[in-house]
Amino acid sequence: MIPFKLLLAPLILCVITTAKTTSHSSAPSAPAAASASAPGAGASSSASSAAAAAAGPPPAPTPSKIAQPPVPNAGLTNNPSIYTLSPTFQITNIPTTREYWWDLEAVGGAPDGYSRLVYAVNGQYPGPLIEANEGDTIIVHVTNHLDVGQGIHWHGITQNGSPWMDGVPGVSQCVIAPNGGTFTYNFTVSSQYGSYWWHAHYSNTLADGLVGGLIIHSPNDPLKLGQDFDEERVLYVSDWVDVTSQAVVDALLTLGTFDGSVVPPQGDAILINGVGRTNCTYSELRHKSTCRDPDYPVIEVPSSKRIRFRVINTGAHAVYGISIDNHALEVIEVDDTAVWGPTIHEIRISPGQRYSFIVNTDQGTEGAEFWLRVQAVVSCAINPQEGLAAFRYSGGYSSGEPSTRAWPDLEADSIPCVDMDVNYTLTPRDAKDAPSKALQTQVLSSERGNFVSVNGVPFGGQGFNNISFQNQINYPLLEQVEDGHAINGKLVANVAFTEIGGGDIIINNLDNVIAHPFHLHGGTFWILGRGTGNITAKEAGKLTLNTHNPLRRDTLQMNLGEWALLRIITDNPGVWPLHCHIGWHLSEGKLAAIVVQPDAVKGLYKPPAWSGLCKGLDQSVFGPAK
Repeated sequence: MIPFKLLLAPLILCVITTAKTTSHSSAPSAPAAASASAPGAGASSSASSAAAAAAGPPPAPTPSKIAQPPVPNAGLTNNPSIYTLSPTFQITNIPTTREYWWDLEAVGGAPDGYSRLVYAVNGQYPGPLIEANEGDTIIVHVTNHLDVGQGIHWHGITQNGSPWMDGVPGVSQCVIAPNGGTFTYNFTVSSQYGSYWWHAHYSNTLADGLVGGLIIHSPNDPLKLGQDFDEERVLYVSDWVDVTSQAVVDALLTLGTFDGSVVPPQGDAILINGVGRTNCTYSELRHKSTCRDPDYPVIEVPSSKRIRFRVINTGAHAVYGISIDNHALEVIEVDDTAVWGPTIHEIRISPGQRYSFIVNTDQGTEGAEFWLRVQAVVSCAINPQEGLAAFRYSGGYSSGEPSTRAWPDLEADSIPCVDMDVNYTLTPRDAKDAPSKALQTQVLSSERGNFVSVNGVPFGGQGFNNISFQNQINYPLLEQVEDGHAINGKLVANVAFTEIGGGDIIINNLDNVIAHPFHLHGGTFWILGRGTGNITAKEAGKLTLNTHNPLRRDTLQMNLGEWALLRIITDNPGVWPLHCHIGWHLSEGKLAAIVVQPDAVKGLYKPPAWSGLCKGLDQSVFGPAK
């Protein structure tokens, strides 16, 4: 008998300056100049740098230097407007069109104090924030000035009826060509609201800076501004490496190691709203560039208010614990699902996930300051590391730096590397039952080890069902199915759901070394069961499952040696990736394809501009796995 834990009871666990909101196509307006400073949410000041030793990785042995591309002239900006949602945004059920113009550029920047090449949208990192309503159409005109191809994924948006807009090169599109290529993403957000984000989906270039927030409002949202909270902010947390993602991926794929380790880097610094602190001594020994200690970011909030924070882990590797000294955090959203959740001292968040919490600013008078802490979770096979921001009540006198201590119960990292629903009850406020039965069950076993390339060459990597994704990047899987072809099972693990209704995906994490956050494109899932070991479809069919309003989300953290049973509704025809959101693992091939209603996909319309991305390209070429 396989040991398992069943979830038998309900699981409780501004529009940017370059955009115009229109009801028709219009020309772009000139963007306003972005701030060159790097403040925190809604603040223009910075905390003192005196406590530098409190953050950053511990000293390390002198490593060999890693080659870096030339660093362009400094041009990176950090726009404070993206951290505070617009107080004048009109939440309505009247659809409109929101149109944006984005330039993908390589600029010089130092988010953690170390100068390096950064990929940015319109020169800013984090990138532009999009706010829209349920039912709105979002149009984003992208011009790619980078020297690599690109695609933009709208993380958490189901793309129901628009699978070509999912933004994954080799799966749902060909790349937007480098050096001036263009493409327009055009999709309607149907029957969705909550916290989402967007990011690059070519190799692991999201780790170079191509990330940003996407917030969908709705009159149907049970969480109400003015009722449940007084203001709302966006909080971005991320790991940051002082070399480009290409340097890391090349080393992992060709040497099997990076900087002498088989484990991908967890980051040289933790960034909070795009600002962090690297270990300058270590980084200058490691690379040839300049380094400085930036001031800590400041998150300034009014006192005596209920502030909602929408937290997004935009990083490529680390799981983080987020806390604010002296302040309890009430969990109210998991990915895009509003929940009744606990009030706790720390929130755990894995790459790709989103959480919302409410904090009451009632622990002092105007000018009071506290540390906001973002700590790497050691139980997730990550080295100790901490990022800090000053959490400051506006008004009054600032001492320049908080002196508060962490919650005593957080000083020892003893909590296993698991999702929050394992240890806490999280009940969706908008109750939705899962389908009572699954018409089909598919099993994906996550593995790391040795694989064989399409050319018969063995390599170390990541994969599912003994297959590491090898990306036929100029002939996307979606187009292959549209053309009536079967997906080559030697190149990518793939499973098909041919019937409309409930479907089960069983993931067995056979990796006994590290946990993985798995993200599903094209829909959300209900978490019906978890357990240790692995499980077959036959064994899963004998389980008694609770389908009454279980937790639903799109990104799931799985501990090593764990299985999970996820139920979906197979009503969205397309080819949808399921992959690890540790970007380095994805670049090493940890992606599977979920084909929903393949017969319906064969008859799908091909937008001419989408087809044009692939025109004249050699379909035999293999590209990055992400």
